[in-house]
This record gives sequence, structure tokens and C-alpha cells, in this order.
Amino acid sequence: MMKDIEFNLLDEKWILVRKSDCTVDALSLTDALLKSHEYVELAGELPTQNVSILRLMLAVLHTVFSRYSPQGEPSPLYDSDDAADRWKELWNAGRLPEKPIGEYLASVHDRFWLFHPDRPFYQTEAAKIGTEYTASKLNGAVSESGNKIRLFCGCTGVQKSELSYSEAARWLLHINNYDDAAAKPKGDNLPSPGVGWLGKLGLITIRGNNLFETLVYNLILLNHRRNFSEAWGPECPAWEPDVPNTAERAEIPMPDNLSELYTLQSRRLWLDRDNSGKVVSFRDLSGDFFPEEDAFIEPMTVWNDKKAKNGTMHYNPKVHDNTTQMWREFSSCFYVEKGKAGRRPGVVQWVDYLRGHGFIDRTRTISFETCSAKYDVKKAMYEDIFSDSLTFHMDLITEIGEHWRAKITEEIKKCDNSADALRDLARDIELAAGSSKDAVLKRAAVARAREQYYYEIDLPFRNWLEGIDPNWEIVSEQEEQALREWHETAKRIALRIGQELVESAGTAAIVGRTIEIEKKKGNKITVHYSAPDAYRYFKVKLSKIYPRRRTMTEKEIRITDFRKFMRQKIERLKDLPENQLRAELAKLRHGIGHAPGEIPAIWGAFLTDLPEEFYRNDDGNASPGEWAVYTALTMFALHQQGHDFGSEWMNVDGMKFGASVRKLAKKDEGKGEDEDKLKRIRARFNKIATASDLPELNHHLRGVINLLSGNGIKLDYADLAVDLYNYSYAEGRTKVRLKWGQDFCRQIKNDEN
Repeated sequence: MMKDIEFNLLDEKWILVRKSDCTVDALSLTDALLKSHEYVELAGELPTQNVSILRLMLAVLHTVFSRYSPQGEPSPLYDSDDAADRWKELWNAGRLPEKPIGEYLASVHDRFWLFHPDRPFYQTEAAKIGTEYTASKLNGAVSESGNKIRLFCGCTGVQKSELSYSEAARWLLHINNYDDAAAKPKGDNLPSPGVGWLGKLGLITIRGNNLFETLVYNLILLNHRRNFSEAWGPECPAWEPDVPNTAERAEIPMPDNLSELYTLQSRRLWLDRDNSGKVVSFRDLSGDFFPEEDAFIEPMTVWNDKKAKNGTMHYNPKVHDNTTQMWREFSSCFYVEKGKAGRRPGVVQWVDYLRGHGFIDRTRTISFETCSAKYDVKKAMYEDIFSDSLTFHMDLITEIGEHWRAKITEEIKKCDNSADALRDLARDIELAAGSSKDAVLKRAAVARAREQYYYEIDLPFRNWLEGIDPNWEIVSEQEEQALREWHETAKRIALRIGQELVESAGTAAIVGRTIEIEKKKGNKITVHYSAPDAYRYFKVKLSKIYPRRRTMTEKEIRITDFRKFMRQKIERLKDLPENQLRAELAKLRHGIGHAPGEIPAIWGAFLTDLPEEFYRNDDGNASPGEWAVYTALTMFALHQQGHDFGSEWMNVDGMKFGASVRKLAKKDEGKGEDEDKLKRIRARFNKIATASDLPELNHHLRGVINLLSGNGIKLDYADLAVDLYNYSYAEGRTKVRLKWGQDFCRQIKNDEN
């Protein structure tokens, strides 16, 4: 006999989780949270179902830890420091704390009954007038409607037409987030909200080594729309309001907190059950929605940029392509080129923030997962549900990895060009064999050549990407070797596929034929197409895509060694105990205004471990290498003065001198530039850039470093040291000035991006 109140999600087992031995357990929501460290991942029927449950779990965590400390004490988050500290404490604990989670869930226990006469979970009696569907559509139907039966269904017969309460709970979340747009409105003149909210997104999440890490990685306790400078406002998950919204197709204000967003009621739903305790059907009405344009509250999506007629840039969620591997979407997920429109997903910005503040070990790799639902043209049913993942060194998405992000994007373009070259080869072979110009592009062999390349290059590209260490020196032997090996692999695969196309071409294509081609203005030319000729043209294209990589010159190797030495110097300083570090920096500041060697007390600070080729001049004066190291270290000591050694370390890889100086011109409120400031800064900058030697440059540099320090602007001192070394030589001075000028004049990236 059915009970009015039945199946509480906090107590009953309904969430599927996978153990390290690949077996699957079912847990209550409470246990899934508190035992998350014991399990590898969620293990539901579909990746979209897993994401729906993940967001429910995150909504609980956001609510709890916006109000309670990990120890369970009432402690609302008021500022960014509190939120950051709380996240760090949760991460370092390695498991979620029982007291605050248990106490909160106990306080809302009655809101989690799957069946309840007044407040069933994620349901409303108002939905009883909605479109009625059998359980087969609730049960993750990928291509099933009232008049179209799904092929290759995972469930058949009775299993397909009725669901247990645990199954129904999982699919209830799924259909709320990913429902198609087939449900008909019952009211008049109502707007069309489209598919469920998550169905509109190119969803991306962070994946940890276990379920606990996945949850905490994605627990964004700071407002990513405010550059993580403040905590979120009051959290308000769907189960907390005393009077929930029940209106059909209700346009609501954009949520201002993540728990409300993660529990958005995209649909008004009602589960129907029979006397045997099975869910046999459900009712469906469209529910809450808000405009998706510039909905930056959503941290788990990639974005498409679109310029309005008035020139304003707007962004909409970008749905993933089910035919495209995740690595081919690298730029839209992880990289915004300087000076160009674009926006990284909130979860990617969050990892960048965590790594930049030292909350995560710099040696860790990071994994991201994507998943999406593909609908038909009318959005009336699912066509496909798919997911992918990508793993790489965490620093690839930080400031340190900017050089490599640009290079990875460049390599993906080369893969696209190689795939296009293979498609063109297959096309030309088909033409040579006798296919008409109009029909050739419709031939399966032409499309297959491109697809085959992406298939075969997939694993090698992932291996290359995962093997990149962004902390390698730029223009280093490691970088060159990694690129050389990858290019050889990519080129070898393309050549082999091309050879196979030629070998299977047949006699007609080998001999070829002459075709008349119409050019512009009605002119016609004749072209002979043959498989050998097509392959020869293909090899030429490929050699342009992957030209032979040159080996590094002795000078480049020497500069790389110098940069590495300087980075090690800064790192060793950072590793010193605070008292010792404070004393060491004070000694270095005493050297400002003096030449290298004038103060014996600091000789060791800049001479120890300096490669032999960088010190000693025949004339007995300080060498260019000694001047460069001495100047960089003393200026860093000046720069660091007054700043916290932990949170305000003023050396940061990738922050070039010219770009740092340009930042001084920003207005006090952080938006735009102050023209008067810019003029004054440019005058100082010109004095540095036109200095005749390092002692003069050192003199002018001191004032600028003081300004950078006072404004909290960081600098890459290894890069500065290399610039100073090159500046010592007449042939390098022009290049350094050009580099500084380019970095100074380059448009500053919008902080919002």
C-alpha cells in the first residue's frame, strides 16, 4: 500500500557511486556527501544524470558552508578572505565534515520526501495539468516520444515502463535539467523557455581523484563575476522557500547565488505511481527560466561571443559538438587571446585563482569533463548525450601557462589544417577516379579521411598535452624536444593515412584524368588530376604545416640557462624561513645604487651558482651577467618590501616589464586608464628604454619599481634579468627596447575576462 509520505532522499539509497575496484554502491544524499572521500565518482546511468546530482550536492555544500564553519559553528561568510580560508580548510581535511552537514540536513529533512502530500521534492501539484508521459521518457530516453520508440534502449518491457523510487529520483533531477521542449503549454500566450537550463549549456566541470575532490574543486565559494573579490550573497536552494513558485513558464530574475542556480526548477513535475510502489508516468510543465545572454552567474559553461549592432559584446552559452573531441575545444574552454573577445568558464577561472593563491599543489595535474545533450532541430527530443574529459598540468590555465596556451591553440589549428589537407587529398583522388565535381564532396570517403585523422591523432595529442610542464623555460631544450616529437607523430600519422588513400585509389585514379575548371570571369582551364599528383601536393601542404624544426643555437641555450638560474635564485629566497628571508632582502636593498662587488656582504647573494660563462670580464669590471643578476635581485628586494611573503610575493612568471609598467596607468577604481598618469609613466619608461648602459638604466629603474610596489603590481624578475643581460650588448639593446615597447603598448586585458 502506498504511503502519503515516502522515500526521503536524505535517508534512502538512490545515488549511484563507483568505488576504486569499479563496483557500484547506492547511497543516500547524506552518505554520498559524508563518504565522498571513499568513492571515485558518481556512477549514474548517463553523464548528464551525474552532473544533475553533482549540482544538487554542490547546492547543499554551498548552503552549509556559507553559514557554518567546517567545525559546525554558525559563521556566515562576509568577505573573500573568510571564503578562501574556509575552502582551504575543507580541501586540506580530505573529507567533508559531518557536524555542519548533518545538522543542516536535519533542519530541512522534511523538504526531501520524494512523495509528500504538501511538498514533494522537486515536484508540484500544479503540474498535474501538464503533458503526461510514460516512465519510458523519464527513464533517460535519448530518442523516444509518444510516437517514436527508442532503439537500443537500456531497459525493456516492465523495466522500461516502470521505475523504482530510487531510479525515479535520479531521473527526476535529470529531466528537470535536460528536458526537451516538447511539453505543450497549458496557458495562453506564454513564452517559450526552450529546453531545461543545463540543456542550453556547453557544460564543463572539474574532476578530482575522488568524489570528495570533485565536489570541493567545484565548490566556488567566491563570486567569479567579481574576480573572486567577494563572497556570494545569501544562498537559497529550491527546497528552502516556504512558498515555491508554481507558475507555468515563469521568467524569473537571474539567480544571484549558486545554490539557487543549481536547483533551478526548469520544469514543474509530478510523479505518478501505482499500488505496487513503482513510478509509471509523470506530468510535465515548463517552469522557471531566465535569459541566457550574459548569464555569467553560471560557472559551468563555455561561451560564445556575439557583438551587438551598437558594438557591445555579449555572450551566450556555447553547446558542445558531439562530433568534436574536447581537446579541439581547448581555446573556448581555457584560452582567451590577448586583445580578443572571449570569456573563460567560471570553473576554469576558479582553478586559476586557487593555484595562484597557493591553495593547490603546483605539481598536480587537473582534469576537466564536458557533457551535453544534443536535441533535434525542433528541440522536441534528444538525439545524443555525450561527454569527454581532458587532463593536463594545472599551471597550463594559470598565468604561468599563457605561453603554452597560445602554442596549444596553434597546434590544434595545425591538426585542423592537416585534417583539411587529407580531406582535399581524398577529394582529388575521387575526382581523378571519375567522380563529378558536384558529387565528390558528398562521398563518404572524403569526409572519412578527415574523421580518421582526428580519431588517430586523439590519443597522441592527449599524451603530448598531458606531458607538457608549463614551468619549462620558454625557448628551452625541453620545449623544443616536446614539440619536435609531437610534430613528427602528427606528420607521420597524416602521411600514413594519405598513403593508404593513394594505395586504395584504384587504377583509374592512378592514371587520372583531365578536368575543365571554370575560373573567375568565365575563364576556363584544364587540370590533370591523378592520385600520385594529389599525394605530391598533399605532402607539400603537410611540410608547410609541420616544417622541419631547427635546433637551438648556443646563444639560446645560454639565455635559457641564465633564465633558469635566476628563477632558481628567486625560488630559493622564497623557501627561506621568514626571519632569514627578511634579513636577506634587507642586505640586497643595501646594494641599490652600488655596482656589483662594491659590498662584499652580498656577493654570495648574486654570485653563488652563477654559470661560469656569465661572470668575469677581462677588464676586471662586473660582467653583463653579474650586472643583470645584481640589478634584478636588488630591485626585487625593493619591490617586495612592505608586502606579505605568502600572499603578496611580488615575483610572478609571465608578467613582462612593459606590461607591468603599463598597468600603472590604470585608474584608481580599476577601469580604463588615466591619461595624465599614462603621460608621466611613459616619460619614466622612455628614460629607462633609452639608457646608454646598465648603471644608468639601474638608476631610472629604481623609481619605477617603487611605483610598482606601491600599486601592488607584480613582475617576472627572471625575464627582467634576461632583458638586462641582453641590454648590455649593442645588438641586443634594440630587441629589448622593441620588446618593452610592444608589451607596454599592448591593450590591457579586461579584468572581467
